[in-house]
Formats: sequence, C-alpha cells, structure tokens
Amino acid sequence: MSKNTRDNYNTPHMNSVPETSYKIDIPETNVHKSPNPGAEPFNKSPPNTFWERQQMYCNPMSQGLVTHNSPGIYSFSKLDEQSISSFVNKTLNYVFAQLCATAAVTTAMYVNKTAINNYIVAHSGVVWIPIILSFVTLMGMFCFSSRDENKIKKALFCLFTISCSMMVGVSAIQYAPNVVLTATVTLLIMVGFINLYAYHCANNGRDLSFMGPSLLGVLIIIITLSILNIFIHSSLLQLTIAGISVIVFSLLLVYDLNRLYNGCEKDDYIRPEPLMAAINIYLDIINIFLSLLQILGLWSSND
Repeated sequence: MSKNTRDNYNTPHMNSVPETSYKIDIPETNVHKSPNPGAEPFNKSPPNTFWERQQMYCNPMSQGLVTHNSPGIYSFSKLDEQSISSFVNKTLNYVFAQLCATAAVTTAMYVNKTAINNYIVAHSGVVWIPIILSFVTLMGMFCFSSRDENKIKKALFCLFTISCSMMVGVSAIQYAPNVVLTATVTLLIMVGFINLYAYHCANNGRDLSFMGPSLLGVLIIIITLSILNIFIHSSLLQLTIAGISVIVFSLLLVYDLNRLYNGCEKDDYIRPEPLMAAINIYLDIINIFLSLLQILGLWSSND
C-alpha cells in the first residue's frame, strides 16, 4: 500500500474526535417499558390473577410485550393456546363418553327394573359393590401417574364410569318414568346454560377459582347432613339437602368448567390429566341429576 493510500485513511474527521465522557440522564417514571423496542410502552401493574397471567402469555401482543416482529415469542404463545384447546377438547370428549355410558347403563337397568329390584331385595349387599369399586378405581387413578401406566389408568377410568353408572341406575329405578324424564330434561337445560356461562366468564377474563374453598366447605356440610339423615329418616331434611345439593353442584360445575376453559385444570398436574378433569365435571353432573330425582320424587309422592 502506498503512502498516499495510507494517508487517505487518516481523514481529519476520524482523528479529530475529542475524548470526552457522556452522561445521559434518564428521567424516572412509573411507565413500564416494553422489552421489545418496536412495541408501545404500557402502564400496567404486574398480573395478579391466573387469567391475567394467561392473557399475557397466550396473547402477548395485547399487552404490548411483543409485536409482529417477534416471531419466537408469538409462536410460543400460539402453541400454548393450542395446547389448552387440545386439553379442553380431550376432557369434554371424556365427559361425553362417560355420560353416554351412564345413559346406556341406566336405560338398560330401568327397562329391567323389576328383575333388578327383586335381585337387590334378595341380595341387599350387592348395592355396595359399585360404591366400593368406584372408590377403589378413583384412588387407583391417582396412584398411577407415569406415562407407561396410561393404559392402566384408562382401564380404571372405564371401571369407575361403569360403577358410577350402576349407582345412578340403582337410584333411577326407584322413581316413576315421568320423574326420571323430567329430571333428565331439567339436567340437560341446566348443564347447557352452565356451560355457556362458564365459557363466557373464561372468555371475558373472569377467574372463578375463589369459589373453591367456600364450595368445599358447604359440600362437607351436605355430606355430614346426609349421613345424619340415614339415622333420622326425615323427608324434610332430605328435601332440603337435595335442594342445596342442586345449587352447590351447579356452582361446582361452573367452577370446574371455568377452570377447564381458562387453563387452571391443565396446570394442576405435573402432566396434563384430562381424565381427572373429566371426572370432576362428570361427578358434578350426575350429582345434580340424583338431587333432581330426589326433589321431583318427593314432590310427586306428596301429590
């Protein structure tokens, strides 16, 4: 390289920069800056409820956390939304299968209710078999949690559903056909409206998890009164328990469906467990049905 060429690189504007230090004063404000330079700053407090966190993670663009120029984070949020949607679909499919199985077993038992009633009278202890089997299978599903034991858990799930279906059938054959039909239609209407309400709440960011402890406390009281009524045999107390049970289990159904739709049920387990989430919803529905049978049966007997 010639001397003239080297001199061309030593331009005055490159060698005349003074060595000075710069201090930039940044005013302190309460406005939280977005981690993405292309996003607008937002003035919001950190999320408190689950739904606020869910909205921030599942839809970060609405919070100003990402823009269309942030493909990595936005793609992750889409995957998370798909995961929750898949969990909801699997859970509701399991619930639908359980209800179909219960309807089939109950219908078959009701068609042959005379023979079944005679058999129960001759063998009174047989009614405890589905009760004990339902508790054993339910506990078994909690014990088996690894992925290799998934087939065993599904088998226990089927046995649990059949056991509960038999209990519902034994209860249903004690009532007149018009009582069972009225209870079924009422149940379908209630479940439809409850499902719409729970989905509406979740879709609008309302988290109903705060209802859990109160409902659990009332449920314990109902169980205690039911055990007490076994010895008292009070029709008025039974009607009161049934009426309160319809309200409590309806609220529990709203609670469980809301948790399902907003993703809480999915996060309750180390691995997503749609089977366990389905059992909660299924038990709410059949308990509403059994309580409706008691109310309608007592009213029809008084008439």
